[in-house]
Amino acid sequence: MPQKTQNLLADVRVLYALKPNITPPQVEALLSLNNGMFNLPDQGIVGIDFVRDQLVTKEQMQLLPLFNSSQPIEDQGEPQIKQLVEQVIAEKNAVLYAFGHRYEQRSAQQTTSNQVWGFQPDDGIHNIHMNQGNSRGNHDDENGRGEDGALFIYLRDSNTWVGVYVAFQTQSFDNDSHGYPLDDSQHPTDISNPQNPSPHSHHHHNQQQSP
Repeated sequence: MPQKTQNLLADVRVLYALKPNITPPQVEALLSLNNGMFNLPDQGIVGIDFVRDQLVTKEQMQLLPLFNSSQPIEDQGEPQIKQLVEQVIAEKNAVLYAFGHRYEQRSAQQTTSNQVWGFQPDDGIHNIHMNQGNSRGNHDDENGRGEDGALFIYLRDSNTWVGVYVAFQTQSFDNDSHGYPLDDSQHPTDISNPQNPSPHSHHHHNQQQSP
């Protein structure tokens, strides 16, 4: 009798957490920044780390539902996130601080548009999520401590902050000084070099809502 095989789709939903009424790390340094994109060390700011800075735990996160392309987009989305987006749009003095890695794909003429979203020039921030805890062979080249991405929203009118944190289900929160999972015996940690081996430059982008 022929055997039946079943193909299971990987669960690609990400984990997320919205945490209101927080105080982000180095808050005074953030508030002193002008609008723009910055290399954090140049501003005397240390990159954030979900674990070290005790920003969020895996237990505090929940799965973000996927969008169904066959359904109207306005009928979808996590209510908590939709409410935050509406709040930020309504509050003209809101300031967004995005931590992540800079990407730059624009041409020398700076006329290249982003192939997905169409904005121009094609320059911005990505990896606005946890950037450690990846096992070997699964984006482990992005592992590092103090390299996590997040979104901090300053609601100036009420003088309150909201933290938005994203991680992948496969990422570990129990990692070594290089950002590799402690239970991953395959990782190539160089114990002679305790410094962060991540090749990425951690940037922060401060975007203020226009009146």
